[in-house]
This record gives sequence, structure tokens and C-alpha cells, in this order.
Amino acid sequence: MSDNKELLKGKQEEVINQIVIILNLDNKQKYSLYELNHDSKIQNQIIELLPEIRKWFSLNVLVASRRRTLVSLPWMIILKTVLNTKFTIEIKEEKIKIMEKKWIIGPVYTFERK
Repeated sequence: MSDNKELLKGKQEEVINQIVIILNLDNKQKYSLYELNHDSKIQNQIIELLPEIRKWFSLNVLVASRRRTLVSLPWMIILKTVLNTKFTIEIKEEKIKIMEKKWIIGPVYTFERK
């Protein structure tokens, strides 16, 4: 493997590891879309990685990194695309408790290491 390919792979690993830390995927593997959609801290931290993602990942795959205003959940597209190399992401509709006596049905993402 050439030095450039090794550098690219290493930098991609660094970005993936940053996302794993942001989501705390070593301790929590399931997130509902509702939960992620209401956590601006996670969203902002992922969006802040865009310069690194643009530098080390193929932009053909990361449409969200080019046109954030045209995509409703750019951080979710980034999560799915970047983590796809190291994680299997399963999506299921589940009942989610959002308040003491209020439930909704929505997608829940399970991130499992490959």
C-alpha cells in the first residue's frame, strides 16, 4: 500500500473515531431519530467535522457536505456514510418514550461494529 493510501486510511479512521466519541458508541449503540434530531450538540459536533470529512472522504458519496441547505438532515447522512465502513447500521421502527406519558413511533438506529 502506498504512503498516500495509508495516510488517507489513517485520516479516515481518525474522523470515524471522532464520530464514535461524539456518539459515545462504545457505551451506547442505539439512537432514535427523535433523540438525535433534538440533540443540537451532537449535530453541531458532526457538522464541525465537515472540513476534515471533505478533505479525507469522497465528495461523490457525501452530498450533504456540499449542499447542507438542500438536505434536511445533513448530519445523519454524514453519520451513515462515514460510519458505514466500520459499522453496520440497522434501522427499525420502534415505540419511543419522549415524555412521561407520551410515546411516538419512529426510526431507531443501531450501530454495530463490523
